[in-house]
Amino acid sequence: MTGCPVGWPQACAGIVVIASRPRIRSRTLRGLSGDVQRPGNYEVPFGLPLRTLIYDWAGGPLPGRKLQAVTMAGISGGFLSAENIESATIDEPSIRSYGSMLGAAGMIVFDDSRDMVAAATNAI
Repeated sequence: MTGCPVGWPQACAGIVVIASRPRIRSRTLRGLSGDVQRPGNYEVPFGLPLRTLIYDWAGGPLPGRKLQAVTMAGISGGFLSAENIESATIDEPSIRSYGSMLGAAGMIVFDDSRDMVAAATNAI
């Protein structure tokens, strides 16, 4: 292979393979933190119901708590209410219809123990 730095042939071969694949974005990485039982990084298909990610994959809110809100793009993306989460899917058109955005993939879950006014005030 030509054009690769010395000692990097495997890396260049990998780049060529990746670059030659069709440009279909069917999955996304989402970082989920906050008041869920299993926070972490999740690779999810676009269109996955947000409820599925939070409740089925991440275990839902901590025992005895109820989900109150989620930020989809960190605090800059605003908040989706628990009611919105029931019907939202992880794709740009759905999330934008609730006035938010997918952003840089950082999601924070807030349960009913959180003061949302304080959370919003701290974001400013």
